[in-house]
Amino acid sequence: MKQQPAKDTFKNRGELPLWIIFGTIAICVLPLILNLFGFDFGYELLPYNREDFVTITPSNFENTVQQYLGGAIIHSLLEWTAVAIAFGIGTLSLIQYRITGNPVTSIIGIALFCAGSIDAFHTLAATNLIHSHAEIKSFSPFTWALSRLFNSLILLFGVSIFLVKNKFRPQYKKSNTLVSMVGVTFVGLSYIIIQICVRSDVFPVTMFPDNFITRPYDLIPLIIYTVLGLFVLPAFYKYQKNVFTEALMWSMVPAIATQLFMVFGSIELYDNYFNIAHFLKILSYMLPFAGLVIFYVKTFRVSEERQLALKEAHQLLTLKNQELEQYTHITSHDLKEPLRSITSFTELLEDRYQEKLDSKGQQYLQFIKKSSNRMHKTIKVLMDYSRVGADIQFEWIDCNEVLDMVQQDLSLLITDANASFEVGTLPTICGGETDIRLLFQNLIANSLKFSKEGVAPIIKISATLESREWKFEFQDNGIGMSKEDVTDIFIIYKRLKSSSKNDGQGIGLSHCKKIVELHGGKIWVSSEPNVGSSFYFTIPFKEGMPINV
Repeated sequence: MKQQPAKDTFKNRGELPLWIIFGTIAICVLPLILNLFGFDFGYELLPYNREDFVTITPSNFENTVQQYLGGAIIHSLLEWTAVAIAFGIGTLSLIQYRITGNPVTSIIGIALFCAGSIDAFHTLAATNLIHSHAEIKSFSPFTWALSRLFNSLILLFGVSIFLVKNKFRPQYKKSNTLVSMVGVTFVGLSYIIIQICVRSDVFPVTMFPDNFITRPYDLIPLIIYTVLGLFVLPAFYKYQKNVFTEALMWSMVPAIATQLFMVFGSIELYDNYFNIAHFLKILSYMLPFAGLVIFYVKTFRVSEERQLALKEAHQLLTLKNQELEQYTHITSHDLKEPLRSITSFTELLEDRYQEKLDSKGQQYLQFIKKSSNRMHKTIKVLMDYSRVGADIQFEWIDCNEVLDMVQQDLSLLITDANASFEVGTLPTICGGETDIRLLFQNLIANSLKFSKEGVAPIIKISATLESREWKFEFQDNGIGMSKEDVTDIFIIYKRLKSSSKNDGQGIGLSHCKKIVELHGGKIWVSSEPNVGSSFYFTIPFKEGMPINV
């Protein structure tokens, strides 16, 4: 069954699964339902009693510690879970940026990463692992409110960068400068806030147990999350439709629920609504994280589909090339016989009836002979071209030895042209020896053929290792070529239009191009009329190659 080609965009691909959306809403409502049935998620904060620690024994040590520190331990576990997920979002978003070049996800990921850093600071402050001059009872609630305000504001700012700046709307371009600037700004703000909190002696009271709004400082983040969830992020999702932005939009449901439980419910540390809010905060981080994970899963699947489609296309192309080469070879071979017959009968006519032919008849006979000879050469060219790369066997080849052999083969042409060579030390490469030898031979013969009248050819040959591939250069001081010739010179049967010495078949450089491409490289030329030409080609560097340059 034929594999369908993979879609080439992530813009409108698979959105967030419905079970995640409905599951998120259900989890946000479930604690209230469980509360109605008598479940309490709080942990009673016991007042300090010196007698409990005076009379402590090994047998009741664990129970005593659990009574006093159980709430703090649960709080730490919830907070560090959220922090770990936030750090995971930041890491995955930067990896995605490297894959796609899209700055949107990376900037949002950095924003959530920095929000997680403030959450980490709040957690360390709550467990008294960060020394502060203020009392823990005021320090911990205030840093919580501060972390939520920072989270909402930095997310709003990160999204607004793309909604406000119209120049990003047409398409997303990789911008290391933009991502770096925003990242440094966010991290710098996080550091400044932490330093201010650590150095402050007094913090405002943030909890009012007797009021309807028990934590008024959490009201501002609640408003911002609501604006984000109802207006900003839906617009952002339309602007950049993918599974991550959709997950980010739905993460506002647990974020808003978190603030509602804190603003209208929590009256002390580790109480029922306090723990529910901290759990839902984890969920608000989990959704964007899930969006990134789904993105990677779908990217992997699409990559597999593309690789499979590419493999099938490669197999089909290989088969077509083989069929074409076989067809060319068979056709050329089959044409030889009728052409041989034409040539033989032409020679027979010339031998037996030449005296009976008038001048016009003899002229026509010469036309037939010349056309037959050209056809012979053309068929030979086609057969030679079809055989290039056939049954190629890759092995280690010392290019210095190959050049010596080519110079020996072309010694008569080199001597007649009075040509000289300037050769650097050439590398050992992995390739087909016969094909590489033909490549060198064609390039040198081309330089000899298109040399200047009365000027001894100078051919310079060198190789350098650049970006894990060998770059060869064959430079000459010949007649050069025009820009028009440069663009067509590697096309089969294309010959120099600007040269009067154009008696070739236009096949040599086509051979060169085919050989280089069979070795995984590319070939090109730079030239200037009456100055000379430089032919360049690359051969990939293989592991294990001796580097003798």
